[in-house]
Amino acid sequence: MRTSRTWAASSRTADKLERMLQFIEELEGRLQARSAPPADAAPLADAALLLPFLDMVTTGDLTYLDRPGGHIGLMAGSKARTQIWPDIAAWMAGRSAA
Repeated sequence: MRTSRTWAASSRTADKLERMLQFIEELEGRLQARSAPPADAAPLADAALLLPFLDMVTTGDLTYLDRPGGHIGLMAGSKARTQIWPDIAAWMAGRSAA
């Protein structure tokens, strides 16, 4: 038998899920309406579209890294070694057993 507390938690979870689904539908519409930039300049995600979604994440361990570059250039380009990999390594080190 569910208690009122269980119902309240279930209701909050359902509300949060509904808001996330609405946001995803809106995001899909925005993404479909945009024209694709050249592959070498295509961002991984538009920050204006992504950041509201991150506000819905319930983890206490969330890191957002924003760097210029396309899909491949960001991770394997000439500046990747100095612009993204040190931050990724630091992020991983902070979560790895010593």
